[in-house]
Amino acid sequence: MLEHKMPFYLFYCRDIEDRESAAQIRRELLPDHLGYVERNMSRYAVAGPNRDKDAAYRSSTFVIKADSFAEADEVMQGDPYVEGGLYQEILNVEFVPMAGDWVGGAAWKL
Repeated sequence: MLEHKMPFYLFYCRDIEDRESAAQIRRELLPDHLGYVERNMSRYAVAGPNRDKDAAYRSSTFVIKADSFAEADEVMQGDPYVEGGLYQEILNVEFVPMAGDWVGGAAWKL
């Protein structure tokens, strides 16, 4: 079963519409972004880019462990991709893992 002591917060981040600019920001800030993720690795349950049907990166998803939304948002706001203007929209919700491999099955049966 997925053990956690903190709530999870899911952030779905949509890239800016200008694909060329988004790709350029991703390329230029990738080393800083990855460094930031590595320095904060204990905060992430999972994180990664999302591809569209053409296999181009167009968004990212982060599931952050935090005591509050404000704390999770602070982690997100420090990411160089956020600071660098890659995302036109960031949707966020508290995420409750209930089923799947990561959870260890169906949480209601464990």
